[in-house]
Amino acid sequence: MTDLFRNPKLSAAVYASQKTPRSPSDVVFEVSSSMALGDHPGGFAGACWVFTNAESVRLYRGNDFIAEFTPDRRGRFAALPHPPIEIQDFVGSLLEKYEGLDQSTAPQVAAILNEMRRDALNLSPLSRARMLSLRLSANDLLRMYYKYIGVLGGPSSVYRFEAVWHGRTVRTVVKEPVQSVRLECVVHNPILTDGPTWDCAAVSLRAIDQNGNLLPYCGEAVQLSVEGPVKILGPAIVPLRGGMAGTYLATTGEAGRAVLHCRMEGALDVEAALTVRKRSGAENAN
Repeated sequence: MTDLFRNPKLSAAVYASQKTPRSPSDVVFEVSSSMALGDHPGGFAGACWVFTNAESVRLYRGNDFIAEFTPDRRGRFAALPHPPIEIQDFVGSLLEKYEGLDQSTAPQVAAILNEMRRDALNLSPLSRARMLSLRLSANDLLRMYYKYIGVLGGPSSVYRFEAVWHGRTVRTVVKEPVQSVRLECVVHNPILTDGPTWDCAAVSLRAIDQNGNLLPYCGEAVQLSVEGPVKILGPAIVPLRGGMAGTYLATTGEAGRAVLHCRMEGALDVEAALTVRKRSGAENAN
C-alpha cells in the first residue's frame, strides 16, 4: 500500500478508488501502465488497467480519440463498488481514418491488432480465419501493428487518459517518453506547533516526469538541508526507492519560518516552507 514514508504505491489506488466521489477533487485516477514498451517482457505491453471511481475513461493517441471505456459490472471485479477499468482497445477508428477501411472491416482488423498486442503477436485460430476472409496479408497486418501499436525501438506514441465524471473531464493523465525529470517535495503538515512538546511534519519526495508521472526507476540520492527552527530526523541524504523517498522534520523549541531545501542530480533544486508556532505550557494547559 505505502512505503516507509507513507508514499502511496499503485495498490493504494485500488482501495482509494472504492470511495464514491462527491466532487471532482474526490475522483481517483491511476493508470497501471507506463505505456513504455521497454517496461514489459519482450517489449509487448500486455494489460492496461485504470483504477478510478470516475464513470468512464476516454483514451486518446496523440490528438486522435480511440475509445471510451466503462467499468465491467459483470466481470471478475463486479463485487467492487468501482471495478477497475481494463483498457482493451488501442486502435479504435484509426483504421477508418488513416487506412481507408470501411466501417465493417476496420473493427475486425482492429480486434486482430489488439489481440496481437495482448498475446505477444500470437493469433487465435479465429483471428487467422478472419485474416483469410478479409484477404489481409501478414505483411499488411505487421505494418499496421508497427504503426498503431508499436514495437520496442520504434517511435513512441503519446497517450492521454481522461476521467469522465458527470459528463465532463475532471482528471487527465498523459503517458509519453520522459523529457524532463522533476523532484516533487510535499510537506504534509506545513504548520507546526511547538511546546510543551515538539511537533513533527512528514515530507514526501518523488521523482516525476513532465506530466507528473512517477519515475519508478529513478534511484538518485536527494540531499536535504534546512533553515529555521526545524531539524531533520534521520539522514541528510536519502536515496529514492521506486522513485520515492521521504523524511521527517521536527521543531526545535523556537517559532518562525523554516525552509527545507532538496537537491537531486538531474533535476532543479526545490524547497518547501513551513511555519512553526510557539505555544506555552500554560496556554496548552488551559
